[in-house]
Amino acid sequence: MKPGFISVRRNDAGFSIIENLVAIAILGVATVATVPLLRLSFSATGASRTEAAVISEIEGLVSEYRTQPYVELLQRIATTIPSINDGDSVQETIDSENGRATIVVTFTAIKTQAAGAPEGVRIHFAVTQRRNHIPDGDYTFETIITQVS
Repeated sequence: MKPGFISVRRNDAGFSIIENLVAIAILGVATVATVPLLRLSFSATGASRTEAAVISEIEGLVSEYRTQPYVELLQRIATTIPSINDGDSVQETIDSENGRATIVVTFTAIKTQAAGAPEGVRIHFAVTQRRNHIPDGDYTFETIITQVS
């Protein structure tokens, strides 16, 4: 070695620009691949929240129908109660409180004898859930309310 010259040894311990670009590309592909999964997760969470709110609302409606006098429930089907036949029904459409679902409630008479009032009323709830004004899911619930002797 000549005097006045410093010997420099190359140490290959660091990353080159090419290696950094490859690493960034791999991270970019991985990030892009997870975006649809995140979007799906957020969408499912919103749908579940809406569904839970609608179920709670339907539970409230069922509770309301169960606490009102039985005669009022029958009057939803027809004003002259003895003339109600087995299977007679009427529908009501209700928009959910949050506006994210439409609930079609069908009241159907259950009558086993020709004379007298129906022994029960089947209440069927058909729910159409929507997000951003587009139908997103359909589900149904049903209960039967009978006259208490």
